[in-house]
Amino acid sequence: MPGITMEWKGYSNDSNVNYNMRIFDFGKKMKTWRVGREVHSLPFLVGESEFSIDIYPNGETKESKGFISVYVNNMNDWDVRVKFKLNIKTKSVELVQQIDSSCGYGWPKFFDQNDLWNLLDDGDIDISADIQLIWEEITHGRKTLKAEVIDLKGKIDNLEKIMISKQEPPTNKKTSSTSPCPECPICFDEMKPPTKIVQCMSGHLICLKCRERPEVSSCPTCKERFTGKRAIGMENFLRALFPDERV
Repeated sequence: MPGITMEWKGYSNDSNVNYNMRIFDFGKKMKTWRVGREVHSLPFLVGESEFSIDIYPNGETKESKGFISVYVNNMNDWDVRVKFKLNIKTKSVELVQQIDSSCGYGWPKFFDQNDLWNLLDDGDIDISADIQLIWEEITHGRKTLKAEVIDLKGKIDNLEKIMISKQEPPTNKKTSSTSPCPECPICFDEMKPPTKIVQCMSGHLICLKCRERPEVSSCPTCKERFTGKRAIGMENFLRALFPDERV
């Protein structure tokens, strides 16, 4: 939530993420915000599943008024089981929990406002969440994420074979500057080698540099989530199409 928070994340592996938030002027929010008003984190991926965190400075409901309420949200269409550890100043919780699809799990009375006042950092507060994805539900009518990635890779490999078969035999001439090259739909730069490329679940491509920007949480073309994997087939194809680009 730009202007209200500063957020960053670290990975120990694809299924384990440490997500951090600094909420600015949190002390003022505890005093002035109504019950039920929350601070939303940006969506973030753990493996192929998307999560977010909600913080209520003055409680989620009337029953939790005067407390800090904290929730971890499963933003997917499938159930997940996660192990998470949440830290706010002197308080920490750790547990394993199943979170149903499009639902959240949390603590209505995580921190008493009276105990938090003297712990604020110039009115700001830091929140840290370690989230490990243990499993995700596979439902009828939904392919596994692994199967979806394999399907997409197969489609790209087939496209690569078709496009290469239409190319002229290789020569020592330099590649024409008019050779088509896909552009990133966010920065509009050509994705020539050595650009690293990622794709969404529908196969749309963007450069890895733009994918890593915190505000880019879904495909700008179709709003689908990203696969989390590199588009190696397309990178190899562009490397063959532009052999004179520096790697």
